[in-house]
Amino acid sequence: MVFLLPLLSWSQSYPYQRIEGSDTVVVMTKKQGEDINNIFRINKFTIDSLGNKTGFLLNKNLLYTNHILKQDSLLKESINMNIMLDSILTSESAQYRREITKETVSNQKINKIALTTWGILFILFVF
Repeated sequence: MVFLLPLLSWSQSYPYQRIEGSDTVVVMTKKQGEDINNIFRINKFTIDSLGNKTGFLLNKNLLYTNHILKQDSLLKESINMNIMLDSILTSESAQYRREITKETVSNQKINKIALTTWGILFILFVF
């Protein structure tokens, strides 16, 4: 019976688990270990290439975001300049209206004086 025990363990299929202390150990053939390592290498390459693509896309997104923010900043600056120009034009327009009003009032006074003068001259000539 003791003789058959090693044969039974040798004929087991791999991989198998065994517990040593508080650790679990997986026993496998060298070929199985190489196959698993190849799978890990392929997955690492795939993950790295996706990471590079993701990093590239993130950089593109960051550049695009910075471009939009710059355009937004220029737009805000343009709007502020338009508001300032509008304020200046409104102020100049109000000043111009005040000057025209002063000239109109002045012209009305001159017209009244002229009419009064002509009226006096007319009265003098008629009588």
